[in-house]
Amino acid sequence: MPGLGLMRSLLFVPGARLDRLDKALATGADMVIVDLEDAVAPGQKEAARDAVAGRLAASPGAPVMVRVNGLDSPWVEKDLATVVPQGSAGLVLPKIAGPGDLARYDQLIAAQEAEPGALPMLGLVETVPGVQNLPALAAQAPDRLHTLVFGAVDYTLELGGLITPEGYELIYPRSRMAVACKAGGLEPPLDTPYMLDLKDQVGLEADARRARSLGFGGKLCVHPAQVEVVNRVFSPSSEELDFAREVLDAFAQAEARGEGVIQVRGKLVDLPVVVQARRTLRLHQEIQRRAADPS
Repeated sequence: MPGLGLMRSLLFVPGARLDRLDKALATGADMVIVDLEDAVAPGQKEAARDAVAGRLAASPGAPVMVRVNGLDSPWVEKDLATVVPQGSAGLVLPKIAGPGDLARYDQLIAAQEAEPGALPMLGLVETVPGVQNLPALAAQAPDRLHTLVFGAVDYTLELGGLITPEGYELIYPRSRMAVACKAGGLEPPLDTPYMLDLKDQVGLEADARRARSLGFGGKLCVHPAQVEVVNRVFSPSSEELDFAREVLDAFAQAEARGEGVIQVRGKLVDLPVVVQARRTLRLHQEIQRRAADPS
């Protein structure tokens, strides 16, 4: 399966505003998504598509993905024919409602690739049918699918609900997506952007922490100021790192004594806790590698 590496924060840039791309790349976001779908008016689709393809060709290897238009649009095939040969880091595919949508995208992408299956994709689930079909989406995903992404705005609009600061209304779709991705062998899913108030850093952090607690690995961002908060939430804190190291040291000593269950700081520690500690340290190492070599 194609890999995309560290994916804590993914920052959108409108495809018609590529003057913002360099600033976006300098924010520290793990990935930038150039958007040819919602962020581009119908009359600007062709010009934006060509401009994005030109920029990709001029910046090989940049951490830039492209969100193409949906399967029900008149632009998607031209999007893929223009963008895929230029070597983006991957594609973001909107409004995935069922396994057939992923299969159709996979076919369209493969037709434009020199090496079939090489280009990773993220599947954006943002409709009621998509949420209902999450287990099948994850279980029947093409090999190129890195993971699934939750889009709350269209989902709640279709459902007739409201997005609230507390986020109770998103527990079900988020939980369903996290479980489906784990069961299907995908990477941890990526969360919807926080759009209630782009200046509300406290609300953003709370929303990101809710997603992380449910098993999400990162979050979409729609403003550069959101990147630092999202990166911090989806990175191990110094307290988490200290505890993980303490757990591994103590458990190694316990194993040498023939013990399989111990206490660390009053917490019961057995093998699942040890696995989590190892995962925490691996993520920290990956973050350090990215900081040392952003390319």
